Amino acid sequence: MELGLSDNLFTAGPILPSLFSNWTEMISLKLEFSGEFPVSIGNLGLLFTLNFSRNHLTGTIPHGLGKLTKLELLDLSDMLEEVDIMCASSN
Repeated sequence: MELGLSDNLFTAGPILPSLFSNWTEMISLKLEFSGEFPVSIGNLGLLFTLNFSRNHLTGTIPHGLGKLTKLELLDLSDMLEEVDIMCASSN
């Protein structure tokens, strides 16, 4: 499944957590939203393309992103808010 919601008219509200809880077979995702990084992003185990460019996301990139073992492309360019990128060791 592929979902592209860029250039949309969604101007208010955060990304709904259920978006990532129910769509576990999604392979490509491009969003333009605002709010906190969704913690449930790690549920998208088949995802190989994640494009959060030109978003208004805030906070810390969730550790669940590390569960996306098939991820080949991660685009965080042109983020319009300040985000914290936490690096974890692979102990």
